[in-house]
Amino acid sequence: MPETAPRIALVTGANKGIGHEVARELARRGLTVLLGARNAALGEAAAAQRIDDEFGRLDVLVNNAGVSDPRDAAPSTADIDAVRRIFDTNFFGTLAVTQATLPLLRRSSAGRIVNVSSELGSLAMNSDPQWMIRGRGSLAAPPEAGPTANR
Repeated sequence: MPETAPRIALVTGANKGIGHEVARELARRGLTVLLGARNAALGEAAAAQRIDDEFGRLDVLVNNAGVSDPRDAAPSTADIDAVRRIFDTNFFGTLAVTQATLPLLRRSSAGRIVNVSSELGSLAMNSDPQWMIRGRGSLAAPPEAGPTANR
């Protein structure tokens, strides 16, 4: 890639929040920023093809898209459809976008993947029964439920 060519970045979940701010900052630093938002009709492979057709490569992929659902809870009460929706977006969606764009990232002289996560994605926090008690989570049972409620 010639030094004068602008770097190309794809930021998923860029329509609001952290993704929007990341996209804004990358653009401020001179990158050409492509905003990824949910579009089931287009799909990951078609989006990667459009990037390939227009730019021929991808220099930065920021996997930021993610969802939460208030129906997600401790295993004893979690709504299975809510958990499936979360996994479909937060895990399988990230994997699909990454797989679709890897060939483009490999064409970059210095391709980068940045995965953004929240406390919901933290194995350490989600395995700590005290996390909810300290007011930082929503998956653990409340203290009045007793010491074995989260098992």
